[in-house]
Amino acid sequence: MTNIPDIALDKILTPKENKISNKQIIVSKIKGIRVNKFRNMQDKLFTLSDRVTLFSGHNGTMKSTLIGLFVQPFNSDVVDLYNNPLKTQFSSIFKLSPEYDKEKYEYDVFIEDIDGFDYRIPVYTKPRSKDNPNIRIVTGGNSKYDGNLIYNTSYLNLNRLYSIQSSNASPDPIYLSEDEKVFISRFYNAILLKQSYKQMETIRDKTLKQTFGPTNSTYNYESISSGEDNLGRIVHSLIAFMRIAKENKSSTYNGILCIDEVEASLHPVAQINLFNFLYKWSGKYRVQILLNSHSLSVIKNASDMAKKGKLITTYYLSTLYSSNIDVLYNPAYESIYKELTFEYTGKNELPKIDIICEDKLAERFIRYMVSKQDIIRRINFIAHDQSEGFPFMFLIKLSNNASSVLSDAIIILDADVPDAAISKIIKKDKFIQLPNKALKLPIEKLLVRYLWLKEVDDQIFTKKLKQPRESIINSLIQSNINIRSEDDIKNIEVKHFKKWVKDNDDIVKKVFNAFSKDVEGREEFVDELVKKLNKIFNVNGYPLINYNK
Repeated sequence: MTNIPDIALDKILTPKENKISNKQIIVSKIKGIRVNKFRNMQDKLFTLSDRVTLFSGHNGTMKSTLIGLFVQPFNSDVVDLYNNPLKTQFSSIFKLSPEYDKEKYEYDVFIEDIDGFDYRIPVYTKPRSKDNPNIRIVTGGNSKYDGNLIYNTSYLNLNRLYSIQSSNASPDPIYLSEDEKVFISRFYNAILLKQSYKQMETIRDKTLKQTFGPTNSTYNYESISSGEDNLGRIVHSLIAFMRIAKENKSSTYNGILCIDEVEASLHPVAQINLFNFLYKWSGKYRVQILLNSHSLSVIKNASDMAKKGKLITTYYLSTLYSSNIDVLYNPAYESIYKELTFEYTGKNELPKIDIICEDKLAERFIRYMVSKQDIIRRINFIAHDQSEGFPFMFLIKLSNNASSVLSDAIIILDADVPDAAISKIIKKDKFIQLPNKALKLPIEKLLVRYLWLKEVDDQIFTKKLKQPRESIINSLIQSNINIRSEDDIKNIEVKHFKKWVKDNDDIVKKVFNAFSKDVEGREEFVDELVKKLNKIFNVNGYPLINYNK
């Protein structure tokens, strides 16, 4: 069992034992929870950080249920942006069954009041009545001293199964101050690194959705991604707590914000940006944050921040070695990684290094150039959330603004990125450019050049493609690529080359491996990549890659 700092559990009294009503207590913050018995969790103690507490574990380890246990004993006398009380119904998180939850469950919530006194709030389950076996949760009991306390809570499960398109969401205006509008715009920009939300409108489905959509942009709320939708849910709650903080002149915290699977629908970089934003925000507005996550990116980032003294507490819940839930308190990231991935032994045991490149074609190019599996196994290509990939300016801005959280990642840019853009990179040690840097051509143009320079009797045409060179040239002309000299390759718009590659995937598949291995500068690129990978592995104490050219 872990220990709650500065709390002697056997000396903490309930409000009733102190002859004070629960409703008389002004809660300053939640300090922890002790689960005496709740389903297959027994005698477990959890401290709650003043800033961020993170739960992780496989499915079915009661992560979401724990959120419900934390917020169950509280009501609120304030409302959110749509006049809903900042109160969380446990039933909206977890259903208790009269058939399988007959056993009495008990737990204690530890709170600190405005004067710095600690109280133990007992909570237990019981049938509603002799005639109604449905289970309810009771705070304290039935005396005048008992009942829920006042503390603002917000629980977000992000309604991941209901897209904005499958709901009845539509614009539903609410009042936002100019400062709040600026905050919302900065929030989206900080997480997604995009400026679409400089102007926005509130979007709502009364039963499912509360989010934002951009206006005066290239798209509106009907086209927002699920990630943008989820961020809208989050920022609604942030604004509600900010309004409370503006009115609160005392030293108490302003409540607790709980987000179930905080990474939902966000790519790894956005996940980390969101976590860091919430951490800073929680300190400024004095809101405790409780998160659940399966994301290795989020967990690794939280672990690294905790090592630097940030107020982050991590719990890992496990049923791998016991029928009851085991709890690991602030475990090493490597321990969590092994449990979540089952990579305990062999060459895949250690975490991989993230590689972020511009698009899927660049990833394919890198894989074929590297080719050696002992290198490929040690890297993880970040998935692209859009077919067009990540623009190079996005990656450069990302590296400059989030270099600390990308300490264990490498960004690879295409060869055609302008020198002026490269000069804006602050920390160049985590950047590599694809070959051929001398020609400065995008991959699509480089591939077409490779074919165009081949003679008619080359094996590329006679054996790999089994079609004449003139056939390939004709397909290029049909795509508005009429090449008479190498200068034409540089001057023709790249969109035509991209379309040709897309429309002629059968040709590309047959020649791409040979093209990637023949590209000038390949050996230098692979050598630079391995050196940068090994530098990161060395800092973290991991085995290095043995690379023989």
